[in-house]
Amino acid sequence: MESSYPTQLELSFNEAARLLIVEDDRDTLEMLTLYFSGEGYFVTTARTGTEALEAATHEPGFDVVLLDLFIPDIGGLEVLAEIARHAPGPSVILLTAMADKEIAHDALRLGAFDYILKPYNLAQVESSVVACLAHRDYLKQSWWQRLALKPAS
Repeated sequence: MESSYPTQLELSFNEAARLLIVEDDRDTLEMLTLYFSGEGYFVTTARTGTEALEAATHEPGFDVVLLDLFIPDIGGLEVLAEIARHAPGPSVILLTAMADKEIAHDALRLGAFDYILKPYNLAQVESSVVACLAHRDYLKQSWWQRLALKPAS
């Protein structure tokens, strides 16, 4: 039986990617944590903006942050802006139920890699994480390696 999801790009990273999942809804946080842990990611969680910034500061080395837009004490856009100030830092994927073009534009302007609307399916979120990791890997290459990877026209 064929899957209805597109085939995932298989990437060979040297070690498990490190995710910080920031979500105030306990069930959603548990679902994301179980899913990504089961897929081989190293997962740390936070339920508030303050916890997210403490984790990002005291546990450097996260590759990707899955960040809910509406979290207690410090909002998602403020957390995103603070994370972006500490370059090179983790890439951020915003998860939100708010379908607002202005907020999405602000998030991308502040450096978010993606903006995913709830309700989402886990394969959609993982596809964004895989694309984000591939992009981070690409940016780590020197300019001449990037040129060598470009297809001939």
